[in-house]
Amino acid sequence: MVLCGQISGVFMELFKKLLIGILSFVVLLFYSCKMDEAVVVVGVSFEPEREFNYVHEKCDWTVMVYMPADNNMEKDAMEDINEMEVADFDSEKNHVIVLVDTNNSMEGYEEEWKGTRLYEVVHDKNGMNNKIASLRLGCRELNLSSTRECELDMSDPDILKNFVSSTKKYYPAEHYAFIMWGECSGYSGKKSDLRAVAFDDTSLSYMDNSDFADSLKNGLEKKFDMLALDSCFGSEIELLSEFERCAEYCVGIEGLQKTEGWDYRSLLNVLNQENADGKILGQSILESQLKDNISLVDLSGVKSLCDEFDLFAGKIAESIKIKTTAEKMKNEILASDFCFMPHESSVNPVYVDIKSLAQKYGGQSLVSCIEKMSECKNQNYGGIGVFFCNMDENNNLMEKIPADYVKNGDGSNCSFVENSNHYAFSKGKSGTLLDKLFGNYF
Repeated sequence: MVLCGQISGVFMELFKKLLIGILSFVVLLFYSCKMDEAVVVVGVSFEPEREFNYVHEKCDWTVMVYMPADNNMEKDAMEDINEMEVADFDSEKNHVIVLVDTNNSMEGYEEEWKGTRLYEVVHDKNGMNNKIASLRLGCRELNLSSTRECELDMSDPDILKNFVSSTKKYYPAEHYAFIMWGECSGYSGKKSDLRAVAFDDTSLSYMDNSDFADSLKNGLEKKFDMLALDSCFGSEIELLSEFERCAEYCVGIEGLQKTEGWDYRSLLNVLNQENADGKILGQSILESQLKDNISLVDLSGVKSLCDEFDLFAGKIAESIKIKTTAEKMKNEILASDFCFMPHESSVNPVYVDIKSLAQKYGGQSLVSCIEKMSECKNQNYGGIGVFFCNMDENNNLMEKIPADYVKNGDGSNCSFVENSNHYAFSKGKSGTLLDKLFGNYF
């Protein structure tokens, strides 16, 4: 009887321990699911259904792609996501996260949807097709679900900031790159009626360049290793003046480009390179793209560039004594091959290549400055442009001086115009270069 009692006591003790173990496992599983994190028990991983994202292990690169395609470019957006899926980069060492907003149903695609979705790009062995194979994600910070449709205003700077900060949180990395995909009109100011980036048809709004740069800086809380603009007019001095505070290097095109944009298969395969940094990644993008006016800019040299350019503009302006000289120079610049002409819309900004301008009018110090900080695929250009004038839909010069390019001193201008002493239009018609070239002085 004593022996039976001892055996019974042993079994009871084992039963208690087993019961405690089971209850502990259930509690652990419950709280882990609440946190949307994987549970590991005795070397076995149990991953809950991903309604929302979770924190991953630190990787080499996290590439954030912001795709505001709530406009006439959504078909191009879907094709570019397909190109990303064809790329064969190491997805354990590198993460590519895409926030994409669409306008209409996905005509021609296997799954039709409208709204904003968040994806982690995964390799699609089936190649280019009519299906998005990437992993759809939920994100509490963006109020996005992986199972329900949602519409975000991607022209809202807070949406951009939250996208950057949440991606950093869930996909920590040694290096970060950001790709701004879509439309860009170059410079903008706070009072502009011209969009700058992230034009959203649903909200009928856009994001100006200063807010764009602030959102990147505040979201990541440090500089991106590389910032790239897959758009028109992505490498203008007005934009670079904003971007220097949020990135180390910038890749962009100073003129026009077709709506299909870059080759993302070649671009993302670059991530497989060992010991890549922002400069190496940027150089590889230049090599992988067919566009000849694409450039890589070291943003640490932007302040020196602005100073040199302002001195150059001052010297040229001083040399112009009469109106006929101004008219001749203006027409020479507009007829040059380094003048990037606009699209056929109601207001079209025209930009000129700064290095070419300096070479034509004796600015060797400015040329040297650009050559130190910019690599352009086309050796004839410096790869950095500057706003020159606006054209109408018939490519006729618009007589109205753009208000955002008049230095007001009230904080409504972009940084470049705000700090310009000799180039941008002046409120008092003081005789800057643009004052003299476009009839705001004589």
